[in-house]
Amino acid sequence: MKKLVLSAAVAFFATASAMAQTNVDTSTQSGSNQQGITNQTGSANNNTLMQSGSGHLSDVKQDGSLNIASTTQSGSGSDSYVDQNGSGNWASATQSGSNQASDVNQIGSDNDALTMQSGSGSDSYVDQNGSGNWASTTQAGSNHVSNVDQDGTGNRATTTQSGNGSNSDVDQDGSDNIALVTQSELSNLSELSQDGAVNKATISQRGDNDSFMEQDGNNNTATLTQWGTGNMSDLLQDGDRNTATITQSTTSRVSDNNTSNAQQIGDDNRLIVAQVNNGSNTSTSLQMGDDNYTKVTLNGVSNVTDVAQVGDGNFVDTFQNYRSNELTISQLGDDNTATEYTIGNFNESEVSQIGNGNTSSIDRHVGKVFANPSHNNFASVSQIGSDNTSGIVQFGDDNVAMVEQLGLNNESLIAQMGDGNTADVYQSISGNTADVLQNGDLNTANVDQRGISNMVDIDQVGDSNTATATQGFSWLGAIGNEIAISQTGDGNTATGLQNGLRSWDNSISVMQNGDFNTAMNTQTGVDHTATIMQTGNNHMHTGMQSGTNNSITVTQGN
Repeated sequence: MKKLVLSAAVAFFATASAMAQTNVDTSTQSGSNQQGITNQTGSANNNTLMQSGSGHLSDVKQDGSLNIASTTQSGSGSDSYVDQNGSGNWASATQSGSNQASDVNQIGSDNDALTMQSGSGSDSYVDQNGSGNWASTTQAGSNHVSNVDQDGTGNRATTTQSGNGSNSDVDQDGSDNIALVTQSELSNLSELSQDGAVNKATISQRGDNDSFMEQDGNNNTATLTQWGTGNMSDLLQDGDRNTATITQSTTSRVSDNNTSNAQQIGDDNRLIVAQVNNGSNTSTSLQMGDDNYTKVTLNGVSNVTDVAQVGDGNFVDTFQNYRSNELTISQLGDDNTATEYTIGNFNESEVSQIGNGNTSSIDRHVGKVFANPSHNNFASVSQIGSDNTSGIVQFGDDNVAMVEQLGLNNESLIAQMGDGNTADVYQSISGNTADVLQNGDLNTANVDQRGISNMVDIDQVGDSNTATATQGFSWLGAIGNEIAISQTGDGNTATGLQNGLRSWDNSISVMQNGDFNTAMNTQTGVDHTATIMQTGNNHMHTGMQSGTNNSITVTQGN
């Protein structure tokens, strides 16, 4: 009796062991000229093949355990290849139509690959090396190419192609990266590389567009939307926790021939680029450092923006509407801010900030007044030092504003309302303030301050007025001086000079109300005061003071 029980137990375990090591293949073919090849080595592998139509090829190789392969082919002339080496891998290929090709190579464990092809002439390639990777490829239409290469653990890639002739390449190296690629209509190209962990890329292309994206690091996020023809985007994220959103389209219509080149090198940078409306816009963005922010909106035709940030905590926000506007912003340092807002045609802006805590603002049409654009304006801002502030407002056509501030805590404001006005400001060292208001046409204002805590205020209301203010030959030559020039009328000229090796606490005030008045004042020394009031037309004044504590008061009228 014991021998019978023992024999039964041995037989049971032998049967169970044999069943556990049994590989299973189920192949079903109908039609003509079909070919199915299956090679299984190991235990508990499973292959299912269903072929209908004509001229299909299925080649499955399984080496390991618990691998599953499923292939369904209908139509004509399609090929499917599956090579599984490891355990627990799953591959499914469904092909309908004609002349499709699917190739899946899995090495490792628990990798999943799903391929669905309909239409004709499309190719899908999936290469998985590691564990827990997942790839899904859907191709509808004709002549698409999709390539997914995953090396690591927990990576996910989804590729969806419809229309004709699109090409997608996804390369994931690391862990838990996510790639979502959607291509529709004609001849889109997408190349995506992810190297690191928990990176996410979402790419949507509709039309005939090109995209190149590389994510190196961890927790980076990128979203790209292209709708139109001839759009191109090239994005590099190198670091951690960077975010980029690039849009080349509108919600209601296509946008063609836009170009975006962007690089984020560092951590926690944020980039937003929107190129919309008719198209042919160009944006170049560089963020090198940490915690930088860039927002670029190009709404029109043939606008060009170039933004470079090197440092930490820098901020850029720019908007351009209508056509052929150009903007260049360069920030080198930390916590600098630059904003630019333009509605109009053929405007040009240049901003350079070197140092920390500088602020620049260029505004053409406050409040987004689309009905009154400004054209052919030029603005240039160069700030070297720290905590300098520049503001420029241009409302009209053919205005020129140029600001250069070297030192600390300098402030300047230029407001131009009219046409053909020109304003120059130069300030050196620290604490200087310059305000220029031009309301009219063809006015000219020049401010040059070298020293500490000097102030210039120029107001021009009318046409063809000229104002010049200069304080200090050197940075120690002028301290605490003030010049105020107010011109109301046409053709007035005012000059205030407070200079020399030592010019401290001097004051010049000129008020011109009328036409073709002239006032020229020069003060060298300490504690001088000059007050000039001209009312009417064609008055002339010349004043010169040197020494200490002198005063001139002139009133002219007719």
